[in-house]
Amino acid sequence: GKTTAAQYFLQRAATAGLQATHVDDYDLLAEKCRTDTGQRRFRPLIVNGRYCGFDVLDFSVMDEVLVEAENLVERHLARYPEKGLAMLEFARDDYLRALHLFSSGFLRDARLLYFRIDVETAIRRVHQRYCQTGCQLVSEQILRGYYRDDGFVNQISLIEKIFSLNQAIEICDNNETLPLFLQRLDYFFELFLQQEARTELAC
Repeated sequence: GKTTAAQYFLQRAATAGLQATHVDDYDLLAEKCRTDTGQRRFRPLIVNGRYCGFDVLDFSVMDEVLVEAENLVERHLARYPEKGLAMLEFARDDYLRALHLFSSGFLRDARLLYFRIDVETAIRRVHQRYCQTGCQLVSEQILRGYYRDDGFVNQISLIEKIFSLNQAIEICDNNETLPLFLQRLDYFFELFLQQEARTELAC
């Protein structure tokens, strides 16, 4: 889903001559899990004697990594002020609260793409990933509890107003087949390029 989209956008960005990076909050969480030797904030997932992911026990860490992620994005864009592109991937149970963790200027110029997926489809894909790679990433318990219906779609107008977003929030259906999913990603990226071109002309 989201990771597939990030990889696709990285390829499109390279073709468009952009210096792109992908910041995934899961990677930041995984690093914190690695250093949490006392297992106070994370519970490693061990399947057949093999580490294959983790569950978060102390959810304040979810806030910490978003602040860290913003810093990583800002550093990349400062390094490439003209042709920089940064994709920040994260999932939360309350996006309105999560977005408040970012600075207002950071969000104002961002383009938000929400991937809509039902919990059962997400769980099925986690199981498929485990069968293919041996990696589970997160448990079914967390998916059913933490990543249940987040109410994001009903909050879109409110979010756009509160954060004074310069671009409308886009929604991508992640329950569809891969070809249809990629078509939607292509539409979003083309829209991004058109908006960037108009911005440059306005300047």
